[in-house]
Amino acid sequence: MHVGMATVFQNTGRTVSDRQIYLNELALADLAEPLGFESIWSVEHHFTDYTMCPDVVQFLSYMAGRTRNLRWVLLAVIDETARHAGHADIIREQIDGQTGR
Repeated sequence: MHVGMATVFQNTGRTVSDRQIYLNELALADLAEPLGFESIWSVEHHFTDYTMCPDVVQFLSYMAGRTRNLRWVLLAVIDETARHAGHADIIREQIDGQTGR
């Protein structure tokens, strides 16, 4: 069974600052691998406090550099799939020289 964790960057209650939400989510994401999770999932929404991660590819790339064995999963709306696939292909090519042909 595959077990992953989701980072959502939510601040719906506004009880802490947006900066603190980011720090908390990054700290939780750093714990994913040591706690045995196999992937990190993240969701992209714009202009809402429901999910405040405006560039999931950038966040997941950052986490890829901080982990060794985690898979990363991007959840986005269908019409942005090509844009995300292009970004991911560039990252993959920089990491291992492979392309998504």
